[in-house]
Amino acid sequence: MKVKRYVGPTVEVTLDRVREEMGRNAVILNRRKIKPGKGLMRIFKKPVYEIVAAIDETEPGAGIPVQDLDDGYQALERKMDYLKATMDTIAGNLSPKDSNREIPEILSPYYTLMKDNDIDPEIIHMVMEGVKSKIDLSTTYDQEYLYYRFKQEISSYFKKVEPISLKEGQTTVAVFVGPTGVGKTTSLAKLAAYYAVIIKKRVGIMTCDTYRIAAVEQLKTYGEIMDVPIRIIYQPGDIEDAMQYYKDMDLILVDTAGRSHRDRMRLLELQKMLKGIGNQQVFLVVSATTNYKNVLDIISSYNFLKDYRILISKVDENVSNGIILNIAVKCGRPLSYITTGQNVPDDIEKVDGERIASLILSMK
Repeated sequence: MKVKRYVGPTVEVTLDRVREEMGRNAVILNRRKIKPGKGLMRIFKKPVYEIVAAIDETEPGAGIPVQDLDDGYQALERKMDYLKATMDTIAGNLSPKDSNREIPEILSPYYTLMKDNDIDPEIIHMVMEGVKSKIDLSTTYDQEYLYYRFKQEISSYFKKVEPISLKEGQTTVAVFVGPTGVGKTTSLAKLAAYYAVIIKKRVGIMTCDTYRIAAVEQLKTYGEIMDVPIRIIYQPGDIEDAMQYYKDMDLILVDTAGRSHRDRMRLLELQKMLKGIGNQQVFLVVSATTNYKNVLDIISSYNFLKDYRILISKVDENVSNGIILNIAVKCGRPLSYITTGQNVPDDIEKVDGERIASLILSMK
């Protein structure tokens, strides 16, 4: 029996290739839609269609001698056994992420839970393999222990966490960038309240978001309540004056205008503005409600920044929290904070692996 894999841009084109090479007697063993390549680049490639086909190369009657009817049935059974062995070989060559066949029954609820949380299939596979390597599948475990194992495995992917870092005797500058509507201004206000009101640091705010009057007014209101000064940046030259005005501050928080990740001109403007600030800690704010593919596009478009951390907003508005784990694993950038509501300063917290794992595993 001849077994071969065919790949084409459409099902029709791929089937035509099967017919041309194997003829119309070919048997389709498997058909699926896949994305070529490996890693992050697979996201940007168009899907193709894979068909695994087989055909019996034995000439009609060859290999099956003239026998009694009973012997004929035995010959047929031998051929069926051969076909089954061939199918098992093909299945064994499939990636585990393409089939649920290797998921033990005791772990299957957690597989389903992660899948329902929209966690990337590759990451689900990594988590499952990590847990399987730490338990004995021949042993019966209670759910509390399995929950603990999955929680520890998921939390292990949150090792790169970098919130705002203050240095004694120096002014720290934290800049918040990202698309429109992701919650940059509110996140900045929460952090300003925490550092100015709760831990009593000297804090100043600069806003470059002069496109939205509401954003400036919002910050002015927060500034008055927290007794934190606000400087508005209308042009690049204003940055130097503001930095001089804030030279004795412990922390300067900089709000920027929202920019589409597809608007290259605006991103170049942002890059130029950031150069005028000097040493800074940059925080890219992305919303947990954003489509996963768009999040990857946004993060990729900000790669012109030498170094930045990711702040994930609106976690409370998301129907699943798997995107937080996806970002932690796939994007290669340190995470900093998540925001979980509109209350200032309460609804912001430093990323904690066990907390995120609990959010994911508690989803129903």
